[in-house]
Amino acid sequence: MARRGFFAELQHQNQLAAKRQAQAEREYARANAAAQRQAEQARRQSERAAAQFARASSAEQKAAEREAKRLHEEARLAEVALLDAQLAETYDEIDSILTATLTGRLRGPRGAARDGRASAV
Repeated sequence: MARRGFFAELQHQNQLAAKRQAQAEREYARANAAAQRQAEQARRQSERAAAQFARASSAEQKAAEREAKRLHEEARLAEVALLDAQLAETYDEIDSILTATLTGRLRGPRGAARDGRASAV
């Protein structure tokens, strides 16, 4: 195994971090697209149930109303899942920014604190 120099190792670690970030973004995009599809499908089902409710008889209306309520609830839950996924992505971005900021400012060139004292790690 070849030994890298300091700058080559930094570049290598940056490349690895970029690959991990790109993979995380692709996974987020897939999850986001799936949540959007699910929310849209639940919304369409809810609309269909509401239209069916308008056409149904009295006894059928009660059953259709229950079904419409259930489908509306599913649509809202899918929307909440989508918003939760977006919020989790925002939190991950904030965490990565904070981590990068803290590790860049608190550590000196060889793991020592910048004020000259040894770090308590």
